Amino acid sequence: MFGRDILVVPRLNLENPKIWVELPTSQKWFSFKTKEEFEGKGFLNFELHEQAIFVKYGTILPILLHRNELSMIEALVNPIRLEIYGE
Repeated sequence: MFGRDILVVPRLNLENPKIWVELPTSQKWFSFKTKEEFEGKGFLNFELHEQAIFVKYGTILPILLHRNELSMIEALVNPIRLEIYGE
């Protein structure tokens, strides 16, 4: 877990082309990349090239919109997009 609301699944074995992910139960989760919704039970199967990053239902995630090179001052004046996961 990355904090309380983000689950990042590491790639520990690059020889295996698939990974299995078990999400915490009793919660809904969303794929960070596709926004697809998943129930927190059972296992999910991901290919090696796919990102396995999940965001918990009800999370409001601020996304900083910026160029790749970013100074602290630019970070303060650039716009932020709020992504809301769930209703």
